Amino acid sequence: ADLYQKLHHFNTPFEFLEHDPETYSVLENGYQHDMALAEQAPIIHQTNDTAVIEFPDEVWARRVSGVFSNSLANNNPDRAHAVITKKDNGSYLVSVRAPLNRKFGADELASQFPTGGGRKAAAGINQLPVEMLGQFMTAMDNIFSN
Repeated sequence: ADLYQKLHHFNTPFEFLEHDPETYSVLENGYQHDMALAEQAPIIHQTNDTAVIEFPDEVWARRVSGVFSNSLANNNPDRAHAVITKKDNGSYLVSVRAPLNRKFGADELASQFPTGGGRKAAAGINQLPVEMLGQFMTAMDNIFSN
């Protein structure tokens, strides 16, 4: 709400940048901090074709899950990625990206699990039970292995 109050009267993002560089600086620094934390997250499963990264149940993780998934895809265009974020109810929020060089399969993977769905190149699962994590990683390897 505070950010909206600072932004809503500007006609363009460029006008905002020109007239309120302090607020932009706070946003930019927060983003860089969140992404630095994401870079430190453990890879809990990796093959030549897939990788699964685990985020903790933290606010920063929810803010950057999607953008970090996109970054992984851009930096490793031949590999599929899943960022799994722990939730306070004991399940995972899952963000899946198909390899950029083969933009299909993410929807097929996610739709195998309750609350999963999405597009061919990018999909997700809203609540993956912890006990299904092994099944998820096996299915991911099966779909995305060359």
